[in-house]
Amino acid sequence: MIFCVAFVIIGGVVTLSFYNTASVVDDYCFSCTAKTYGFWESQKMYYLGWSGRYFSTFYYASNPLVLSDSRIPFIIFPILLLLSFLASFIFLFITLFKGQLKKATSITLGLSIAMLFFVNLPKVSEALFWYSGTYTFVSIILTLLFFICWYVTKTKPAPKKGVYVILIILFIAILGSSEISMTILSGLVFLDVIWQYINTKKISKLSYFLIVLSISCSLIVSTAPGNFVRLSEKTNFIDVLLRTFSISSNYMWQWISTPSFFLASIAYLWFIMRSKIKPLRIEFPLLFTVPALILIVFLSFFPSTYGLGPTIETPGRILNLNYFIFFISWFYNLTMIANKLKMNIKVHPFIQLVGLSIILLTVGWSQNVKYIYRDIRFGTANEHLIENQARLQLLKQDASIVFLEPIKAKPYNLFVGDINENYEYLWNKCLADYYGKEKVIIIPNID
Repeated sequence: MIFCVAFVIIGGVVTLSFYNTASVVDDYCFSCTAKTYGFWESQKMYYLGWSGRYFSTFYYASNPLVLSDSRIPFIIFPILLLLSFLASFIFLFITLFKGQLKKATSITLGLSIAMLFFVNLPKVSEALFWYSGTYTFVSIILTLLFFICWYVTKTKPAPKKGVYVILIILFIAILGSSEISMTILSGLVFLDVIWQYINTKKISKLSYFLIVLSISCSLIVSTAPGNFVRLSEKTNFIDVLLRTFSISSNYMWQWISTPSFFLASIAYLWFIMRSKIKPLRIEFPLLFTVPALILIVFLSFFPSTYGLGPTIETPGRILNLNYFIFFISWFYNLTMIANKLKMNIKVHPFIQLVGLSIILLTVGWSQNVKYIYRDIRFGTANEHLIENQARLQLLKQDASIVFLEPIKAKPYNLFVGDINENYEYLWNKCLADYYGKEKVIIIPNID
């Protein structure tokens, strides 16, 4: 049953990917910068004038549009992203519960948790289909891999040197993905160091090295001139704190109260208690981890709330990352709670089957899955592709000024935004520059 639901989700994403194209929102802008100034010079420009997120800017400059406007990479990439995400979650659970659960059980559990995460993801379009927004989803995958390597270094007496190399590369990349990733991951490393010292009065060489890396990379990001350019407006710090508390509280309640999430949490708690899994090696007391969950989610919302100001809502790609931070913290706490309770609750096999069926139904009938199949079924995705292909033909003609109709078909998971009626608007200018045009004008603005 679980694999059938997974097949439905993967099948939907694969099908929808065949209708995917580059987006006029940022994709052409980042590509034009990389093509015009070169890869390394564009990195310098981003750092000095826009952002210190060195991994994200590296990612932007690797947009397939830099090489050509072929649609093939935009078909393949969402599929690879989803499969990489599912594989990362599965390997995480195999690593965590090795020797305690059968490998097949760990695979099933990892796949189930990954699907639960995906179907409640705040914005699928910015996780899989919009290249310029998918860097946060890539950061999620890198973080899952980091946790695997970190856990191996904590539990194996003498891990292979390759594990340490991969761990450090992942750590550097994650810190350079966003201020949120930087804040949360650095905080976790510092907490681990404190916990090591309290318990053993010693700190490992790896932890010392990660602390040095954390401070160094955080300074590179936070002191970037581009950050000061973007944060030039004065902000009331108290207002930001209150707004962050309100936003994070609302989203936490929204995520917890989602039927599939709530029911799956109960099932996971029961499963861990029934399986009598021993406490994880990386363990903190509940009196510490439960308040830490609330604080971590608060901190994950703070950078975007502070940077965007009171009039701009949290972007979907940032919500995706914040949801991941909440999700991992939540299930870590559930694992710790199950280990502390040590109860053996017997449930009749028929009740187990009914309960699993209800959970899978809520997962399969989630908004994200419905939106994917709705756009395929009603032809919205196909119409969106046809309109974009028609635009491409016009853009490849010899005219120096190109008039385009606005996109009418707006599939939920493929459409991110469109060019503006003002031909001086950034996205219009980037599209014009990419195809060597003087102007790109949307038709309602002809007169």
